Amino acid sequence: MTLNTEIRSEALRSLYDQCYRNDPERQVSLEREFLNAEVARNLYELRRELGLTQEALAQQAGMDVLVIADLEESDFEGNSLEILEKICSTFGKRVELSYVGPVSGRNHKGSLYIHKAGL
Repeated sequence: MTLNTEIRSEALRSLYDQCYRNDPERQVSLEREFLNAEVARNLYELRRELGLTQEALAQQAGMDVLVIADLEESDFEGNSLEILEKICSTFGKRVELSYVGPVSGRNHKGSLYIHKAGL
């Protein structure tokens, strides 16, 4: 797995090449952080669309507000995707994942992306 996000900055491209290109474990770690960031963005957008505070969302989903805050900050230590699915189901929504295959000109196996359905 390699980075599936386009890097436009030459400085960031150089940093990626030096630190990640030849280190599969770091690549997996970086992809996981991008997935956590995507979960955070989707949760924030869902919460705002529903017009809820973090506290109200946590209460309705039956979880601690610190979980919501940590998820929105990409700082959750558990399975963020599982928690997002639980939150979405509380509001009659679902999370869709799609596997994105190799992009022309790049040598990688793909990555996961999150899509909100029904919003």
